[in-house]
Amino acid sequence: MKYVPDETYIPTSTRRAIETELKNRFDSYLTELDDHQLSILQKSEKDFRSFVADIFVSIAAIFGYVVGQVVGFVEDIGRGIKRGWNDGFKAGRGR
Repeated sequence: MKYVPDETYIPTSTRRAIETELKNRFDSYLTELDDHQLSILQKSEKDFRSFVADIFVSIAAIFGYVVGQVVGFVEDIGRGIKRGWNDGFKAGRGR
């Protein structure tokens, strides 16, 4: 009886054979695709890339909105302080 370290152990030679078989099957699958199937795969990849790009655009828009809100709030406070300062300064000088 041969023992192995645990239930996930796969001997190196067996693992290499499995990897080679999977690669060969995948390569043969890709070569067997006709033009129509390849165009569907290419369109799917293009659509996926577009989808991911749109997600990042949406995330960037959210961050931009949040930063814009904070900056706008700080600018409003700054304008209020400036206006109050000027009004107070003018009033102090009797204008």
